[in-house]
Amino acid sequence: MKEHLQELAINSDDILDSRWNKITGAIHKTAKETFGKASKKQPNDWFNKECQEGTEVKNKAYVNMQQRSYTRASTDKYREARRKEKQVHKRKKKQYENDQVERLEELGQQHQSRINNLRKDFKLRRTVCKSKNGDIITEMGDILNRWKDHFHELLNSTEQDKGPSIIQDHKDANKEDSAPTV
Repeated sequence: MKEHLQELAINSDDILDSRWNKITGAIHKTAKETFGKASKKQPNDWFNKECQEGTEVKNKAYVNMQQRSYTRASTDKYREARRKEKQVHKRKKKQYENDQVERLEELGQQHQSRINNLRKDFKLRRTVCKSKNGDIITEMGDILNRWKDHFHELLNSTEQDKGPSIIQDHKDANKEDSAPTV
């Protein structure tokens, strides 16, 4: 940057605009050398030559419409070109999206068995619960027996043994025998 500014022959007699143009030119030149010029990226993967041609036709019709002071014929030609451009873009975009869906479905079918195996391998296993007196039980046989006893008591109790009524206070309900939990 320093070199480019030193190369400039800025005289004190130069007009302010001339000085400014020389300085901005040096800055742009340095930036281009340092960073390079960025190429325009295509808008989307579906945007191809056919889309580009439709856009160019529409742009020419637009310029023509402006030059002819928006006459009815030039405006109609522009509207028609714009409609055709949108149709092409919509068709190409939909075709691209359908191709992407098909590709993903193919990949999904190839890997479906691996995904299913991963799902089958994961099983949540609860290996602890609380006994009637609140102790933690870790042995599978003891856990199964505790659940068996709980459901036996729950399903085989008489009306008098059922425990608290619905109307009873919540505090009293917590004092009764509860289901085995962690």
